[in-house]
Amino acid sequence: MAVATLFVLGMVAARWDPRTGFTSLLSFGGPKFEQRLPVLRTLPLAKDKGTGYDGQFGAQLAVSPDPRSPEIRSALDNPAYRDRRILLAWTAHVIGGGRPWRVLQVYALQNLVIWLGLAWLLWRELRPPSATRAVAIWACCMLTIGALDCVRLSLTDLFAVFLLALAVRSVARGRPWAAAGALAVAGLTRETSLLGGAALWPAGERGRRARLLAAARISCAVIPLLAWMAWLACAVSPEGMSGRKNFDWPCSAFAGHCFLCAARLAHGDFDSRYLFGLIGALGLAGQSLHLLLRPRWTEPWWRVGAGFALLFWFLGDDVWKGYWAAARAVLPMTFAFNILAPDDRRFWARLTLANAGLVLHGVWRMLP
Repeated sequence: MAVATLFVLGMVAARWDPRTGFTSLLSFGGPKFEQRLPVLRTLPLAKDKGTGYDGQFGAQLAVSPDPRSPEIRSALDNPAYRDRRILLAWTAHVIGGGRPWRVLQVYALQNLVIWLGLAWLLWRELRPPSATRAVAIWACCMLTIGALDCVRLSLTDLFAVFLLALAVRSVARGRPWAAAGALAVAGLTRETSLLGGAALWPAGERGRRARLLAAARISCAVIPLLAWMAWLACAVSPEGMSGRKNFDWPCSAFAGHCFLCAARLAHGDFDSRYLFGLIGALGLAGQSLHLLLRPRWTEPWWRVGAGFALLFWFLGDDVWKGYWAAARAVLPMTFAFNILAPDDRRFWARLTLANAGLVLHGVWRMLP
């Protein structure tokens, strides 16, 4: 654990530049770079050698968190889609005091702080029979590509998992309203986080009153996102909305991805996006099937993970263009699978087959 934590801290520190700060973690670049916010055009930003990535848009929303601003509408690639996931932009803007350079640095480092917090929380919650197995479960969660890519690229998925972990912890300790609050905040981070609302449902038959209270808590968890989306619909034009290809018919995009990877490997192209893309995708599929075929309704983590395990099969082509995006989209499933891994003679084989590719590629991509 200590070695893994030092590795993550070291890889983030390696991306520091005296002139550009930590902006290399924001992946500025691509066709929208020249349309970035005017206030950022005089700042020394690290420019990605490739096409850039999503972190640059969240960072700009943090600098200018009013979705009605014409400048931010022009700077974002997909304004309505980005606006929904506003929470990390708000926190960076507040912590950075609204000063653009400071806000960018805060936004770039938020996920490192979240990773450390989640790593601590997960270790406290693990209760396997041996320390060795606890470390293995912890590593499979915290070093998986979905978690590390959030740190490396300043994305929103990891914070959503942190809030879901807080919700599960609250449910386990008999504080369902606190869990509903954590889910409400998670919904403003990523709307799919609300799939975790199943954790609020009574684990057994507890009567009508218990079910009504659970329904009320789930409703309270959903209301903040619905209210935010309603305000956006009234105050901001929804033009430019995309994300329709994020979902597809069951298994179609997953099968297409696996076929592409297998075909490229058969032709001798062992690029990591195909080699790890196939191994990682099959590992995720194994995690999903394990959770869906072995229901454990009394476990809050299973109730969280099952929704994402089902979501996995409906992910569309836009997500599978890089399998790491699929790994982030169902990151709560990976946590649920590992945390609930049965302590039997197949423990090590199960963990290795489902996680090895995801962890190895995640660590590889963290290297500078």
